[in-house]
Amino acid sequence: MEFLKTRGKSIITESGTPVYLRGTCVGGWMNMENFINGFPGTEISLREHMKKRLGEENGTYFFQEMIRNFLSEDDLAFIASTGATVVRLALNYRHFEIDDAPFVYREEGFRLLRKTVDLCEKHGLYVIFDMHAVQGWQNTHWHSDNDRGISLFWTDACYQRRYYALMQEIASRFKDCPAVAGYELLNEPSSNCRSGDYPFNMYENFTSDYPAFNRIIHTAVDRIREIDKSHIIFIEGDSYGHNFSGLEAPFDDNLVYSSHDYIVSSFGPGAYPGQYETLHNDRVEAGCYWDYEQQLRHIRETEGWQFSETYQVPLWVGEFGSQYCTGSEDIPYRLASMDDQLRAFNELGLHWTTWTYKDCGTMGWVT
Repeated sequence: MEFLKTRGKSIITESGTPVYLRGTCVGGWMNMENFINGFPGTEISLREHMKKRLGEENGTYFFQEMIRNFLSEDDLAFIASTGATVVRLALNYRHFEIDDAPFVYREEGFRLLRKTVDLCEKHGLYVIFDMHAVQGWQNTHWHSDNDRGISLFWTDACYQRRYYALMQEIASRFKDCPAVAGYELLNEPSSNCRSGDYPFNMYENFTSDYPAFNRIIHTAVDRIREIDKSHIIFIEGDSYGHNFSGLEAPFDDNLVYSSHDYIVSSFGPGAYPGQYETLHNDRVEAGCYWDYEQQLRHIRETEGWQFSETYQVPLWVGEFGSQYCTGSEDIPYRLASMDDQLRAFNELGLHWTTWTYKDCGTMGWVT
């Protein structure tokens, strides 16, 4: 495998061959989530309760076995067999650093990550490291392993220093690995939402603290580049991958920008193509007839697409999916919507990874 880099809106190998990063995300593995793994609450809470119930040794063993079986070589071989070129690995900082020992790194987490990257390389899959849960929590939701509902990352310099240091540690260990496509700095950042449950409070104030966002993103890129000058760095738009209008113009020659695109027609209820009145993540989706042409219009109206067009940089849709809910009569409609969404992404030359590979029967490739 070759290192990847950007050229205009394209991603290419060192020898100049175009590459489309298209595949799936692996949530629920090095960052557990309730609907993926089948439990209420957050990973840190679940781990605490299981150890209290089973004891320290058995509680630890339970999660070691879960991780070992959740993503095996068989899984990666299957993903590669579909024609996928990439997996996005959702990572929780707690696998690499614990709060009562900051800046001291856990070899067990890095050994697991290295082993998985090696298996991905064996099967021809690029890897994107997705920082899904960082110190201080970049959003208030459960998927950043946030059991308090308060985001401290954006205003606390101590958390930010720990984050920069961990990114440098990751870069130092993988800087010579061509199977790593690059580092995604933050999953679903929400710089202007300090507390509460997204999306409900975000509808009232769907804005960004762009000065803080740009400062932290720029610093993170600079710190990584002190260690690793080769890999792509992926920057997701603010407010859960929606807001790009106030982002700093591209300031490094190997950046890819990322948006998330959960659309109402892939969640339902209702026939597809058809009229959808249900709000999901984005108000503009209400009261609209969704078909293939609307899929194309919707993408072109997003701030991520407009940013990519303005600056001629690659756009990667890091998350999207179809919530089919096993047993639901709406499954054919949800999958038809996702088929059109994929076709639209491909027509527009986008890179993409579905959310998610494996879960308990909600939106995974496998269950």
